[in-house]
Amino acid sequence: MNAFVPAALAILTASSAPTIQLVHQGHDHIHATGTVNSIDVLGRKVNLSHGPIPQVGWPAMTMDFAVAPGVDLKAVTPGMRVAFTLEKGADGMFQVESLTPAADGK
Repeated sequence: MNAFVPAALAILTASSAPTIQLVHQGHDHIHATGTVNSIDVLGRKVNLSHGPIPQVGWPAMTMDFAVAPGVDLKAVTPGMRVAFTLEKGADGMFQVESLTPAADGK
C-alpha cells in the first residue's frame, strides 16, 4: 500500500499543473507598436494603426481601443509612434494597459 501513495501524489501533482497554467493564461499581456491616429481623452479611447499581432492572429490594421484608467493619454499625441500593451478583458475585448512613446522616437 505504501507504493500507492507516491503514485497517487504524482498523478495529483501532474493533473493540477494545467489548471494553474490555464488561470495564468488569461492574464498574459500582448506587446505591440503602432502609430496614434486620434485620442479621445474623455471617452478613454485611442485609435492606433499597428503592424501584425501574431499572438491574437491580427493582421496590420487600424482600430479603436479602450484605454485603462491608469494610462496617461496626455503623454501621447496623434502621429506619435508608440509601444503599447494589450490585455483581454472578461468581456473578450482588448484594452490598452500601457502606452508609451516608441524607442524609435518618431
